Amino acid sequence: MSVFFCWSTITSAIHHIFEKLRKHGVISVEMLGALKRMRKFRNVLVHRYGIVDDRKVFANIQANLSDFMRFRKAVARFLRAFR
Repeated sequence: MSVFFCWSTITSAIHHIFEKLRKHGVISVEMLGALKRMRKFRNVLVHRYGIVDDRKVFANIQANLSDFMRFRKAVARFLRAFR
Protein backbone atom coordinates (compact mmCIF):
# COMPACT_ATOMS: atom_id res chain seq x y z
CA MET A 1 0.00 0.00 0.00
CA SER A 2 1.48 3.32 -1.05
CA VAL A 3 1.75 6.39 1.15
CA PHE A 4 -0.35 8.29 -1.39
CA PHE A 5 -3.14 5.72 -1.14
CA CYS A 6 -3.13 5.94 2.66
CA TRP A 7 -3.17 9.75 2.64
CA SER A 8 -5.92 10.01 0.02
CA THR A 9 -8.00 7.55 2.05
CA ILE A 10 -7.53 9.67 5.18
CA THR A 11 -8.42 12.93 3.45
CA SER A 12 -11.47 11.30 1.91
CA ALA A 13 -12.49 10.07 5.37
CA ILE A 14 -12.20 13.61 6.77
CA HIS A 15 -14.66 14.83 4.14
CA HIS A 16 -17.06 12.01 5.03
CA ILE A 17 -16.77 12.73 8.75
CA PHE A 18 -18.28 16.18 8.21
CA GLU A 19 -21.14 14.64 6.24
CA LYS A 20 -21.74 12.01 8.93
CA LEU A 21 -21.76 14.64 11.68
CA ARG A 22 -24.50 16.46 9.78
CA LYS A 23 -26.44 13.29 8.99
CA HIS A 24 -26.54 12.33 12.67
CA GLY A 25 -27.57 15.79 13.84
CA VAL A 26 -24.32 16.73 15.54
CA ILE A 27 -23.84 19.84 13.42
CA SER A 28 -26.14 22.11 11.42
CA VAL A 29 -26.13 22.59 7.67
CA GLU A 30 -24.55 26.00 8.32
CA MET A 31 -21.73 24.41 10.35
CA LEU A 32 -21.20 21.80 7.64
CA GLY A 33 -20.65 24.62 5.17
CA ALA A 34 -18.23 26.35 7.55
CA LEU A 35 -16.23 23.14 8.03
CA LYS A 36 -16.02 22.60 4.28
CA ARG A 37 -14.78 26.18 3.81
CA MET A 38 -12.19 25.65 6.58
CA ARG A 39 -10.95 22.53 4.85
CA LYS A 40 -10.59 24.36 1.53
CA PHE A 41 -8.78 27.24 3.24
CA ARG A 42 -6.46 24.78 4.97
CA ASN A 43 -5.66 23.17 1.62
CA VAL A 44 -4.77 26.55 0.11
CA LEU A 45 -2.39 27.24 3.00
CA VAL A 46 -0.80 23.80 3.16
CA HIS A 47 -0.38 23.28 -0.56
CA ARG A 48 0.24 26.97 -1.28
CA TYR A 49 -2.01 27.12 -4.33
CA GLY A 50 -0.98 30.40 -5.88
CA ILE A 51 0.41 33.17 -3.75
CA VAL A 52 -0.83 33.37 -0.17
CA ASP A 53 -1.39 36.91 1.11
CA ASP A 54 -0.65 36.93 4.85
CA ARG A 55 -3.03 39.86 5.41
CA LYS A 56 -5.89 37.92 3.83
CA VAL A 57 -5.04 34.83 5.86
CA PHE A 58 -5.07 36.86 9.09
CA ALA A 59 -8.35 38.58 8.14
CA ASN A 60 -9.95 35.24 7.27
CA ILE A 61 -8.91 33.70 10.58
CA GLN A 62 -10.18 36.69 12.56
CA ALA A 63 -13.49 36.73 10.69
CA ASN A 64 -14.11 33.00 11.15
CA LEU A 65 -12.52 32.17 14.49
CA SER A 66 -15.95 31.87 16.08
CA ASP A 67 -16.63 28.82 13.88
CA PHE A 68 -14.33 26.78 16.12
CA MET A 69 -16.31 27.74 19.21
CA ARG A 70 -19.61 27.00 17.45
CA PHE A 71 -18.30 23.57 16.42
CA ARG A 72 -17.15 22.80 19.97
CA LYS A 73 -20.54 23.82 21.36
CA ALA A 74 -22.42 21.72 18.80
CA VAL A 75 -20.39 18.61 19.65
CA ALA A 76 -20.71 19.24 23.42
CA ARG A 77 -24.49 19.69 23.08
CA PHE A 78 -24.74 16.41 21.17
CA LEU A 79 -22.63 14.54 23.73
CA ARG A 80 -24.63 15.92 26.68
CA ALA A 81 -27.72 14.24 25.22
CA PHE A 82 -26.11 10.88 25.98
CA ARG A 83 -25.44 11.44 29.68
